[in-house]
Amino acid sequence: MSFSQGEGPISRIVGFFDRRFLLIVIFASIIIPLVHYEVPELGDFYFWAGENGSIASSIVQGKGFANPYPQVETGPSAWAAPLYPYLLAGVFRVAGTQTAEAAYIAIFLQCLIFAGTFWLLYGIAQQTLSSACARITILLWFLNPGRVIFTSHFLSEVGLSTLVLLLAVLALVRFRDTPTRNIAVAAGLALGVAVLCLPVMVLAVPFYVYSLHAMARDRVTAAWIAPVLAFAVCTGVLAPWLARNYIVLERFIFIKSNVGQVLYMGNNDRVDTRDLYPHTAPRERDLMRQIGESAYASRSFWEGIAWINDHKREYAARVIDRALGFWVTNLDTSERWWLWSIYQILLLAGAAVGVSHHWRRDPVMTLCCAVLISAPIAYYMTAVYDAPRLRLPFDALLALFASSVLAGPRPEYPAGASAVPPTR
Repeated sequence: MSFSQGEGPISRIVGFFDRRFLLIVIFASIIIPLVHYEVPELGDFYFWAGENGSIASSIVQGKGFANPYPQVETGPSAWAAPLYPYLLAGVFRVAGTQTAEAAYIAIFLQCLIFAGTFWLLYGIAQQTLSSACARITILLWFLNPGRVIFTSHFLSEVGLSTLVLLLAVLALVRFRDTPTRNIAVAAGLALGVAVLCLPVMVLAVPFYVYSLHAMARDRVTAAWIAPVLAFAVCTGVLAPWLARNYIVLERFIFIKSNVGQVLYMGNNDRVDTRDLYPHTAPRERDLMRQIGESAYASRSFWEGIAWINDHKREYAARVIDRALGFWVTNLDTSERWWLWSIYQILLLAGAAVGVSHHWRRDPVMTLCCAVLISAPIAYYMTAVYDAPRLRLPFDALLALFASSVLAGPRPEYPAGASAVPPTR
């Protein structure tokens, strides 16, 4: 067998990895975090799972969706989006609340969730750009410092948020290729779950619905049916949780009740805002317990609004500063800080070029661009104390755009052409 004909041993090895590239990356993304994972100490379980873990423990103890802080019982809660705490509660019910078994099961489940993000991201990139872009996209995602940290170090809802965001984008890809009512319903379901896990996605809902209409227009009769169906299904997914919040907390609360608190934390005259955060401030926890979570959130909201009204210029400066910091903040303070910063800067630069080239080429890419612009606005307006975690779902979309620059233009769709199939 001639090596020049591509049949030698090296060629076979390259071919093996080439055909199984996605599976190898997914397998590595699961195994590596599990090998390096360390079970937290008993007293550190709050830092391991945060408010989600505290609420999950409350669910297992029969107290319902309540008590986001373990130091004091604050009663019924909507402090966190509901799906992830219930998922953790399932793990705790099987393996115990603060046990090594629960830690390993939960971290393995988190690794599987992140593995799902690779699968979805690959499919989106392959069907929207090219196979070369798909491979570069998941390599960029595999190397993302935030993804590495939040996969293996502690539990967070960010993996599930990224998964459902990508699922909503993939549903739009499916509708682009086959604009049927059933797929419109599936898209609405995916969008509803995405909002339920990542509430800032509500700001992108109008763009999502419009994208469904734009892709159905001139290709099916009554193009308005698809977006209406999707919006109705999305609303139906959210309705039970909104009704629960209104009944239990006695006021309308959209998904999470901590919006007022983070608004005030980010907009006040205090030099050190840790004394405003219930986890680090016993006075705040006691106040939440005394007046109830909904009243506490409302009080914080109006205090934040009052400060903004009196400090409009300073507030505008803070919004701009938070917007810039959101995209470049690094969570590593060690000697690797510069390496992670280089990654983030290159990712942003590549994504910026990719957006300029591709945001109008394909309606799915247009929607991704709209998500990147609209959804994080809520973070700019409030407090951003954990930007790498909050940014992670959007980093996946940045990797998609950046890959289009590294892989070059897609041959079958020259610049300016649309990837939407021609009108029938």
